[in-house]
Amino acid sequence: MLLLLGLGLPARGQLNNEAFYLRFPVVAADSGKLQLHTYALGFSRNNEYFQRFADGYTYFGYQGMAWLSYQPDARVRVWGGLFMRDDFGTNRLQEVQPVFRIQARFDSLQLIFGTLQGSLNHQLIEPMYDFERVMVDRLEEGLQLLYEKERFWLDVWIDWERTIYLGSPFQERVSGGFSSRLDLAKKEKTRLVLPLQMLAFHQGGQIDTDLPP
Repeated sequence: MLLLLGLGLPARGQLNNEAFYLRFPVVAADSGKLQLHTYALGFSRNNEYFQRFADGYTYFGYQGMAWLSYQPDARVRVWGGLFMRDDFGTNRLQEVQPVFRIQARFDSLQLIFGTLQGSLNHQLIEPMYDFERVMVDRLEEGLQLLYEKERFWLDVWIDWERTIYLGSPFQERVSGGFSSRLDLAKKEKTRLVLPLQMLAFHQGGQIDTDLPP
């Protein structure tokens, strides 16, 4: 690491996951347009080791999503569609779920209601957010605030993971957090960044039949 810094070559503390980001910002030029979008991700991850490094399991399959988006004006985008996940070696789809989002942009601020710009888009470090969730737990639903300036970026969100009704045999689950990044110094070959991240989790409820732990 010190050698790379001395040579002025890029060095990272973890893998660059930008290829897995899924972002569709509100663009003023798209006002009045109805658009069709498609997305696909094929994945394969083998965690079978001879040492006790991880449980011996393999993820092998694909995700697909198709959705329509419409921008009634320069600041608002509405989209809806369908998400699916298929794990190879099974005779049924592991997940089929509708997706819906209302997204509003006000200069550097974005508000999202519905399907969030989540997963690896939160840019959390891997000890806080397992990379494998992009394969097996991709969708998040709730409310999100995004703010981005030249030297500052902020993501605050609430993900309503599981709701309950009267007599549900399980508890509700809600998670959320914030992820931020401040560029303290940025030169041609040197960049000093201060990240600040937090995750919170709630599990409970008053109308379910599940006894508290």
